[in-house]
Amino acid sequence: MHESVLASSLLSIVLEEAEKYAGAGALRVISIDLELGLFSCVEEQTLQGCFALLAEDSAARGARLNARRRPLPGLCAGCGAELEIRRRDFACPRCGSRQVDWKDDGHAMRITGIEVSENRGVQ
Repeated sequence: MHESVLASSLLSIVLEEAEKYAGAGALRVISIDLELGLFSCVEEQTLQGCFALLAEDSAARGARLNARRRPLPGLCAGCGAELEIRRRDFACPRCGSRQVDWKDDGHAMRITGIEVSENRGVQ
C-alpha cells in the first residue's frame, strides 16, 4: 500500500509549506488540491484515509484532499491532432490511430494548492 508512504510525504510537504506562511503560532490546513496523473496508480480513497490518520495530531487534522485526475496530453502522428485522454484508451479519438506521441508520462502526483485558515487555532 504505497498510499501510506505518499500520504506521509504529502503531510510533510504541506506542513512545511504552510509553516512558511504561518510565522509564529499555530495554523490550520483546511484543504489540499492534488493532480493525479492518469497512470499514478493512486487509489484516492485509500490516500485520503491514510492522510486523515497521519494528520490527526497535526495542523492538517481534518483537512480535505481534493484530488482530480489529470488528462494525458499527446500528439497524434496519424492526423496531427493534439489530444488529451482521460481513460486508458490509447487511440486518437479523431482518427483512431495508436501512433500517439504522449507529452507526459502520466505518473505524477502534484500539489496544486494548499488552503490555510486565518484562524490560528488548531482544532
